[in-house]
Amino acid sequence: MKILFKSMVALIAIITFSCSNTNNPQNCQKILDPQLAIFYDCQPNPSNCTEGSVTAAEKTKVLNRLNQIRTIHGLPKVTYNFAEDNLVQKAALLTLANKVMTHQPSSVAHCFSDDAYNGCDQSNLWLGTASAIYQFSSEQMVDSWLIDKDVLSLGHRRWMLNPYLSKISFGRADGFDASTKLTCAGVIKIFDRKNQEIKTSFSGNYVAYPVNEYPKSLFNSKWYYSFSVVIDPNNLWASQSVDYSSASVTMVDEGGTALSVSGIKYDNEGYGVPNSLQWLGGSSIQESVKYNVTIKNVIVNGISKNYSYWFKINPTN
Repeated sequence: MKILFKSMVALIAIITFSCSNTNNPQNCQKILDPQLAIFYDCQPNPSNCTEGSVTAAEKTKVLNRLNQIRTIHGLPKVTYNFAEDNLVQKAALLTLANKVMTHQPSSVAHCFSDDAYNGCDQSNLWLGTASAIYQFSSEQMVDSWLIDKDVLSLGHRRWMLNPYLSKISFGRADGFDASTKLTCAGVIKIFDRKNQEIKTSFSGNYVAYPVNEYPKSLFNSKWYYSFSVVIDPNNLWASQSVDYSSASVTMVDEGGTALSVSGIKYDNEGYGVPNSLQWLGGSSIQESVKYNVTIKNVIVNGISKNYSYWFKINPTN
């Protein structure tokens, strides 16, 4: 059996995310807190396990941000799956209610439901706290999953840049405690355990990060670069046969100066495309400078292949 990735990251910062995604007319509580009104049609309430409902505008912001990122990488755009809003919204509520991220929540967890479990199990998760309201956009949550700082597997990024991904659903839930401290949970559903997508319209043969003109806001020079080979657009799992054990990585600026490359690691786990090569490129990356990346001796179906691409960090976006 193929093993699918379950992504998780705890981001604790002086920021707020807002969350929700489910139509729940019987329990719908119209916005009680004006500070959160821009995010919700109905406000989540962990005390009585009302998951609430995120506005259509907020869902669209998340969809557009992800598609903006995917377009930079030459990946097919995804669509929004409203049919699974109940999964992600209840997963966000459960995460908020327990202030813990887990992909397999216990049946005794507060606000547990089968939908919440399935939402947690098939999604990227996010959890943040703040001492006061600071309206941090849902789009920035997408950015944090892409950068994936401190997540060694880069699993969130790999799911977001998965060529075989075709649809997403998004949920979030905010809540204040007695001291007015805000906690927010976010959930984006990025695979389906029962109906995993294995075909794509992507015509490229690799996915790299960063690549081409790349927004500064989506890049952290102190964290991992990554690269995955795509072998067959009609068979996701064909890409599991890629072997990086003899691969080398070089990065050279436009003047011919080589950058230090370290921390090379690789795997064939099923986090999106089931192969990944990643490395650290030092902190000397400069904005508006073109860098050429060359990866040699990648074994694909028993044949050694080389890959080359470039990127330039754009300081204006």
